[in-house]
Amino acid sequence: MIRNTIIFSIIFFFTGCGTGEPVSGRTNHIYKNATPYIVEVVGYNDDDVAERFRLKNGEEFIREIPAVDGDGNGPFSSALFRPHDSVLVFYADTLVIHFDIGRLEGNPMRIENYDLVEGEREPFIYEFIFDEEDYNLALERGRIVKP
Repeated sequence: MIRNTIIFSIIFFFTGCGTGEPVSGRTNHIYKNATPYIVEVVGYNDDDVAERFRLKNGEEFIREIPAVDGDGNGPFSSALFRPHDSVLVFYADTLVIHFDIGRLEGNPMRIENYDLVEGEREPFIYEFIFDEEDYNLALERGRIVKP
């Protein structure tokens, strides 16, 4: 009985205590809908849905990226959709625009289209706002779909 208690205590000590090494770089990617339309964003990998969220007017979706080992890490500066093959952005379930990594303007796959609104302290915050300009881009370059 005492032997089991000692073994349990040793295991608890080594697994319950952290290494004490610092972690940093916690980052939030925030997606906001500033259009009067419902916006749905779907990221694909090899024809499989890898990420999906839907936003009503004024809503936001937050993807929290945890800190990593090391002190003084900067923000995680790769977009949520960067590793995906493509992204479809639907407006009001009737208008869709397709993005791949090559297209820059309005593309949620490209970190260049995000604003680093909090870059001095953690959590670092990147923001992507779907606005009227994005909707107009979808009107110009997207296509109409049946709801």
